[in-house]
Amino acid sequence: RLSSAASARAVPPPREVGVNFIRVRVSNCSSGSVALGCGAPFRRGSSTCVRATSSERYPDDPNVPAEVTALLREVGDGEPNVWASKPPWCQPWTIIATGSCVVYAPIAIFHAKWLAALVAVPIAAWWAAFLVAYPQQYKEYVESSRNMYNSRAGGANA
Repeated sequence: RLSSAASARAVPPPREVGVNFIRVRVSNCSSGSVALGCGAPFRRGSSTCVRATSSERYPDDPNVPAEVTALLREVGDGEPNVWASKPPWCQPWTIIATGSCVVYAPIAIFHAKWLAALVAVPIAAWWAAFLVAYPQQYKEYVESSRNMYNSRAGGANA
């Protein structure tokens, strides 16, 4: 049991909130910042205190769809990086490694180079779509969302 003086100084327990499509544990830091805890499984460096500036930069606005505001809070003002929000099994290196193993498997198992070449065609299409086109489209979507937010929110963030 805590004494009354100790309980008065006790830090409130962390709470879980839905932020940026990821469940995070929020607790107070000594500096008044917000700490993102272990509840954010795909964020690197989540144990450090960070200031919550993206919600200040992109406050809720009735003229802007909530999905756009949430996306802009997740991305912030920096360069959009689609891979920052993806789990480890969906990173470029795992996609390349998996595709390479699938292409090499017919050679290793059946000694059939023609089958490997046949399998390589859809794998190459998958790589082109997911490693080249998708990040480019994500970047364009974030930029258009920023433009839409700035125009609908009255240009306050321009």
